[in-house]
Amino acid sequence: MKLLNVAQLSEFLNIKKKTIYDWCHKQQIPFIKVGGLLRFDHDDIMRWLQSKKRKPRRAFEIQ
Repeated sequence: MKLLNVAQLSEFLNIKKKTIYDWCHKQQIPFIKVGGLLRFDHDDIMRWLQSKKRKPRRAFEIQ
């Protein structure tokens, strides 16, 4: 199990650390608390990202 800290996850996802803290507070992202510190299992994050994928909608159908 590879654990990432907030700074590492922020860099990996290219988002602000504050956003990660907000997501954790709202329990929108999988995380682990170790001694009061937030950690993120790399495999859990990859599954979470996969679950966020959306298929593009077609604006119109060609007939």
